[in-house]
Amino acid sequence: MKRSMFAKLFLLAGALIAANGCGDDGGRSDGGTDTDADIDSDSDTDADTDSDSDADTDTDSDTDTDTDTDTDTDGDVCGGIAGFECEATDWCDYAPSNCGAIDEMGTCLPRPDGCPEIYAPVCACDGTVYSNQCEAQSAGFDVNQLDGCTPPGGMFSCGPVFCDLDTLYCRRNVSDIYGEDDGFSCAALPDGCPDTPICGCLAGEPCGDMCTGTGLTGLTLTCPGG
Repeated sequence: MKRSMFAKLFLLAGALIAANGCGDDGGRSDGGTDTDADIDSDSDTDADTDSDSDADTDTDSDTDTDTDTDTDTDGDVCGGIAGFECEATDWCDYAPSNCGAIDEMGTCLPRPDGCPEIYAPVCACDGTVYSNQCEAQSAGFDVNQLDGCTPPGGMFSCGPVFCDLDTLYCRRNVSDIYGEDDGFSCAALPDGCPDTPICGCLAGEPCGDMCTGTGLTGLTLTCPGG
């Protein structure tokens, strides 16, 4: 009986010890879930959108449209092999005054506004005799030192001018400068010349030994240039 009792007590003590051991730290669930979510979201979106769009659109469009519509033809060329003509307000000036005989070019110059009322006939490039040089220019023409015109009655040609047959002779001074006209002028016949003058009566004149012509066609003394 006593042995049976002792056995029961031993079993009970063992059960108690076992129960205490199971509850000791049995439910320890170290839930140390250190979720150090150090999400350094330093999203330094330094969107330095310094859109310094210095659009210096200096469109200095200096469109100097100086359309000089000055249609003044003064100084334009005329004549030549192409036969260029001046405007109606100009006349064609040739140098020398040969009217473009060998296709020389001339220059357009303004026509005179008015002319003196004097009679000093000249031969112009159109083959017409005008009362003076100004009148020829007003008509648009230069004078012609190569002659080419029918002289007025009682006169003969002396380059672009005309001299009286009975009282005058022609004096020509040849130019030695290119582009410059020869000099033409009418001079009085010396005393002692017959009614129909001859070259002999001009012997005492400058260049008297350079006489051409007759009393019927007119006498001309030519002095060389230089």
